[in-house]
Amino acid sequence: MGVSGNLKTMLPGDLLQWLSLGQKTGTLVVTSKSVEKKVFFKQGRVISSASNDPRDYLGQFLISHGFISEAELMKAMEVQHQSGILLGKILVMIDVIPEGELVRLMRLKAEEEIYDIFLWREGEFRFLDDELPTMEMIPLQVDVTGIIMEGTRRVDEWSRIREGSRRVAENDRPCRRWQTNDCRDRARGARVSFCGLFDTAHIDARRLHPNGRAGRSRD
Repeated sequence: MGVSGNLKTMLPGDLLQWLSLGQKTGTLVVTSKSVEKKVFFKQGRVISSASNDPRDYLGQFLISHGFISEAELMKAMEVQHQSGILLGKILVMIDVIPEGELVRLMRLKAEEEIYDIFLWREGEFRFLDDELPTMEMIPLQVDVTGIIMEGTRRVDEWSRIREGSRRVAENDRPCRRWQTNDCRDRARGARVSFCGLFDTAHIDARRLHPNGRAGRSRD
């Protein structure tokens, strides 16, 4: 039996936990405006994901993180157009990415797609019991508990950033002449506090590359 609802009444973390504990198999479809993301479950574990947001496409993800060049992507897409083979497998075939590294990057991509849902302020979801894509997928085994913990952490960080932004805006209001020094001190403190939030509000580059670099090195 499928289930549907709104992300305001059932938060993403609660939804994922319910699917995991229930060892559900099927497709979770989450939509917000024109963006639709799909998370595929098998016996309560995330095995893959999909999104219609161009930023989430595998090729764009790999380019944005420095793992492949635009020329390499174009070459792989040309082969894909002729053969119909999955883009990831083509990148392995033409020696652009090692197979083991591809699985790791696709797992990371799936995680990032799900983390994005945690930051949505509104959205609808539905779970399609026992419905999985018929097309071939590279199987991933994503830890749902880890996703929930990291997604919740990111929500907390962005809440702090929004609050910091609000404080900066409030303290940037014009001051009366006799309040100038006090206002400057208050605004300076708000800006320093706000900027400090960005030290933790980004993806840890070490997760993207085993050597601690955001992408592979180029000669």
